[in-house]
Order: sequence, then C-alpha cells, then structure tokens
Amino acid sequence: MIRIALCDDSDEIRRQTRECLVRYFMPSDYEFLIDEYGTGEVLLESEAVYDIIFLDYKFDNSKMDGLSIASSIRGRGDSVKIVFLSSYPQVVFKTFEFGTFRFLVKPVDDVSMKEVMDAFFRENDGNDRHICFRFSGNEYFVSEKDIVYVESAGKYCTIHRDKEENHIRLRQPLNKVAGKLRGEIFFRCHNSYIVNFMYVSGCTSSEVMLTNGEQIPMSRHRYREFMDSYGKYLSQNG
Repeated sequence: MIRIALCDDSDEIRRQTRECLVRYFMPSDYEFLIDEYGTGEVLLESEAVYDIIFLDYKFDNSKMDGLSIASSIRGRGDSVKIVFLSSYPQVVFKTFEFGTFRFLVKPVDDVSMKEVMDAFFRENDGNDRHICFRFSGNEYFVSEKDIVYVESAGKYCTIHRDKEENHIRLRQPLNKVAGKLRGEIFFRCHNSYIVNFMYVSGCTSSEVMLTNGEQIPMSRHRYREFMDSYGKYLSQNG
C-alpha cells in the first residue's frame, strides 16, 4: 500500500493532482491511498504515516508556508519523500534545504507525475520491492512485504496478503510464482506452500505458525533447511 498526502489550499489543484495520481496507478493495479489536506497545520496534526507528500509551497489561508511545514516534518525525524508544488519555478532552490524529492510546477500534468512516481518506485525498490504478477491480461504489482504466504491448489495459486480482502488468485504453477520471490525472505516449506519469514512466529517439524494466527503445513524433510534459512533471516533482520 502506497500512502500519499496532498496538501494544498486549492481544491482545484488537489483535484488535478489526485486525478494525475489515479491515472498513473490505474494501469498497474498498485494499491494506494490518497489523503487531502487544505493546510499544513492539519497535515502536521495527523498521525498518519505517508510514503510521499505533495506539498504546496505557499498557502494563502495559513500562517505556515511549505518550507516551514517541511521543516516541522523533518524536525520530528520523518524521512518521507516530499514533492513541492508551486506556480513559481524560481523558488525550487529554496526547497532543497529540506531534502526535497522533487519539485513540480502547478498545474501538475500526467507526464511530470509519471516522472516523479517512477523515480519514487526506483528509489524505494530495495526497501519495499514490488513484484509484478500477470494473469488474464491484468498486471498485479504486489508489495513483497505484504505477502504472508502463497498457496497452490491444482492449476491455481493464491497469494495471501496481510488483509484477507486483498488476496489474489492466479492461474500459475507455484514454481513460476516462486521464481519471482527472493530466497532470503521466502521459503517453500511444503510442496503447496511458500511462506514469508516476516510473518513467521514459530514452527514445528509439521507446521509453520504465522503472526496472524494461521498455521500452514511444513514438510518434514524441509524442516532443517527451513530452520537454517530462517536463522539467517533473523540474524540479518533482527
């Protein structure tokens, strides 16, 4: 899930920017959430955690401008990506002090939005890798950290994610799905199951216990290899 904040005092600019974002995301089937704010003060009061913030440079209805809002965000240790929005390109250099990710001239268009979001995903690929699954002419981009486990049943695989309503069913063999997953994070614990180490809470020689309370089968002959791989995962991510 990509969490986005739009903070601008213009309803029209927020609408235009939101529509550009929706058009960017729709073909790829990324999961995203967009929250809108009319002032920086309301944004700062929010307890929501965002991946990227589109922030107005100048607010006519507030004592705080975009720079002071960005300063407050950085002051609390938040490393969120900030994209400044302004009708005045000459102010771009003033925004660099706050680790600005990008600067967009209003009104935002689809081309500039694509450049920003493509750069965002390139930069974040190592920390939150997204995997593309293709089925029935659709592309599903799934965050690796959202996959709890993958289950095979006949010609189909179900990708179980951290929210039940977001599960994805594919007409693909488990071997093909396994080929897209990183071995240091995922393990094939059974002929019909691949589990994400992030969600493992315990295991026996016959089952793996997950943090969501579910249990999935463990093949006895894979138990020792599972424990070795899981130990390496814990040592690197503990």
